[in-house]
Amino acid sequence: MSREQMVADRAALEDKVEEYVNKGYKVKSKSDTEAQCVESGFGSIWWHLLFLFTTAGFGNLIYAIYKRISADKVFVRIDESL
Repeated sequence: MSREQMVADRAALEDKVEEYVNKGYKVKSKSDTEAQCVESGFGSIWWHLLFLFTTAGFGNLIYAIYKRISADKVFVRIDESL
């Protein structure tokens, strides 16, 4: 999933990026006017344990790839009209 958030100025951009980092996101790219934050991780440990025992590890690989592809992406941009 991809979404976009608009902020008023550079200070608000920094605050919003810091908020996402505190939630566990990673900053993929950043400039003076925008930043891209991506949800990090490979999924729940409990699902990995279940897949490990039921699919001999093959399910773990599929689940990790799925979580990486479907990770939440947030674009934070400065909109000076706000």
